[in-house]
Amino acid sequence: MDRIMREPKDFQPRILGLTASLINDKTPPNRLEEKLSKLERVLNSAIETASDLVAVSKYGSRPSEIVVSSSSYELSGSCGGDILQILEIWRKFCSSTQEFDPNFDIDPRKPIQEAFSRTLAVLRQVGPWAAWKVSQMWEKELHKLTRQSFLQEKTVDFLLMGETCMTIVRKMLEPKMRSIRSLEGLKPYLPNKVVRLIEILSYFNPESRTTQSPLCGIIFVDQRYVAYTLNVLLKHICRWESRFKFIQSDFVIGFSGGSFASDDSQGLHKRQADVCYNIKAFISLHN
Repeated sequence: MDRIMREPKDFQPRILGLTASLINDKTPPNRLEEKLSKLERVLNSAIETASDLVAVSKYGSRPSEIVVSSSSYELSGSCGGDILQILEIWRKFCSSTQEFDPNFDIDPRKPIQEAFSRTLAVLRQVGPWAAWKVSQMWEKELHKLTRQSFLQEKTVDFLLMGETCMTIVRKMLEPKMRSIRSLEGLKPYLPNKVVRLIEILSYFNPESRTTQSPLCGIIFVDQRYVAYTLNVLLKHICRWESRFKFIQSDFVIGFSGGSFASDDSQGLHKRQADVCYNIKAFISLHN
């Protein structure tokens, strides 16, 4: 920039620079104008902002948007309240313990923290029944880790502690969850937003409608275990209630980028492709 500024004004090159949106989490909105002015001074430039709103309004789709309200979910009123407190205590203990040095030890805290965090997320978003299912998965996963022969005794003991915690969660939930075999029995343990979702799905039952109104929907969630358990929940409801047999549900885990270096990346990409293919095939079959 200094070299350009030393050139005569008539010989200074004019450079066009393009960038992504300037509105992001890195710059507070109240300081945006100040930073743009400083950038103009430093680069001896002029900043012009552009908007896609005109193009979007002209060429974009105009879907009908409906906001569905639901009440807040209070775990204290169900059997999940105690589980919530226990998991929070265990997670804090696991995070604060200084028993392991990641530079020298195989650190068992990561899978245990993940087990607690994922179970908590599922408990808060999908309810105790889904948390019961996830606790069984993590109980088996942590048990597998304890069987690895190269681990130190201290590491195995810590993993066994995590496995025991998930066993306690499972056994606390099991007496009420195991006996559920109907949607009515499940509803008291579901967040209101999940109940509202089921009500919306029931509206599209082709047997109860005089006019055909096909449904193809995508439900976005913020964690892969929430997506998995919501899919399991819908499949069980379809099995229990014949009026929901028209639902064909599946889930896909977020994957982006072109790197296929790891087996996990390849597996996620393959699952995405398989699910997208099945959705297209199902839509083509019913059109």
